[in-house]
Amino acid sequence: MSGKIFKTITNFTKNYNDPENNLPFDENNTKIQIVEKNGKKISIQSGSLVEWVEEESYFFKLSAWQNKLLEHYDKNKDFILPQSRKNEVVSFVKKGLKDLSVSRTSFSW
Repeated sequence: MSGKIFKTITNFTKNYNDPENNLPFDENNTKIQIVEKNGKKISIQSGSLVEWVEEESYFFKLSAWQNKLLEHYDKNKDFILPQSRKNEVVSFVKKGLKDLSVSRTSFSW
């Protein structure tokens, strides 16, 4: 399977009052709504000053592994332990896997 890592442009809001919450969605997975007041962008949900940012990022194509993972779980009954968590893991994977960001070009560690 080639193309496991790919580059794309990601868009997100940079939240100045809460730097760890720099996503296009809030904690309830609701798209952040932004209004402009006095030339500044403000999140309707939090009232925080935000900036819309675009950056290049590299992603791992995790979504391509959904069916392979489900097949593996089915063929290897003891792969997920403890067994009491198997249904939870399988349900999570069946809902659909999102591609995983593996780089942030504008993020300083």
